[in-house]
Amino acid sequence: MANHPDEWVGESIRAENVNYYEPYQEDYQGFRAVYEEQDEGRPFMLKTDKQFHDNEEISFSGTVEKTGELQGVKIIFVENFTIE
Repeated sequence: MANHPDEWVGESIRAENVNYYEPYQEDYQGFRAVYEEQDEGRPFMLKTDKQFHDNEEISFSGTVEKTGELQGVKIIFVENFTIE
């Protein structure tokens, strides 16, 4: 499923130990999850007004709202999430 993020829309998702890296637009904060077995990352944008710090690490669960693409990289937009 990691290679087909469009299939995640409407599904519950959980990510552990993802690192904050930048804000995205005004309603989203960006985190990057790294797949250990593939040594590649996937950006997650959490819909929140909460502020995070550079390289802050969190775990979260939520619902995939939609997907997007930025510079050829698929982005997962997550709403209704809980930081664990």
